[in-house]
Amino acid sequence: IDVSSSGKVLEISPSIDSASRTFYVKVSAMGPNLRSGLYARVSFPGIRERLLLVSTKALIRKGQLDGVYAVASDGVVAFRPVKVGRVFAGDTEILSGLGDGEQIVVNGIEKAIDGGKLAEVKKP
Repeated sequence: IDVSSSGKVLEISPSIDSASRTFYVKVSAMGPNLRSGLYARVSFPGIRERLLLVSTKALIRKGQLDGVYAVASDGVVAFRPVKVGRVFAGDTEILSGLGDGEQIVVNGIEKAIDGGKLAEVKKP
């Protein structure tokens, strides 16, 4: 069906199907021939397409600064101030201060030291 309609987002699934790169969104839509169970391609005006998200538990507050511990290629950890955006079910949007693909400390941040080196964890 080639139909345009507007609606209101009622529910967004917190998980994404990595194989199809899709997620469930429940929308109240008005229009002819629209009924429950249909699949659609939708757009959200005003929403950026690409977001940089990090686990909210990776964020640290130092004074007035929000930041993360970024890990350099040599394993050295450094506090990196970031500008945060919206929060989504356990993840926080990073607006600036961190690049796509950079590694950060998520678990054990209470033990991380600015300028310290990560210890190698051996799997049994």
